Amino acid sequence: MTDWNKLDDERRAAADREWESYDFTPWEPEDTSGWSHETGAGESEWSRPVYFVNPHDPEANTIEGHFVVRFASLSAEVVDVYGRINGEDIGLRVTDAPRP
Repeated sequence: MTDWNKLDDERRAAADREWESYDFTPWEPEDTSGWSHETGAGESEWSRPVYFVNPHDPEANTIEGHFVVRFASLSAEVVDVYGRINGEDIGLRVTDAPRP
């Protein structure tokens, strides 16, 4: 039987680690809100709104985007991570693993 509270805690910790290490360059996050997610037997997606400084006009209103972390079924294993503004992927996932 799955301990949903434990799984949520593990996924939250993994999502927070991904957030902390993600490279949004050239975008600069100014603010964010909390995680939104659904827990179930299949893959799970955690997302949060992110408000970015406009790189073309830093004095303008922020631009809303999203940061998404996808998890394998019944696991805290991260299967995908991306930042997105207006349907376009931005930034780069940074991992400790060496790249080929």
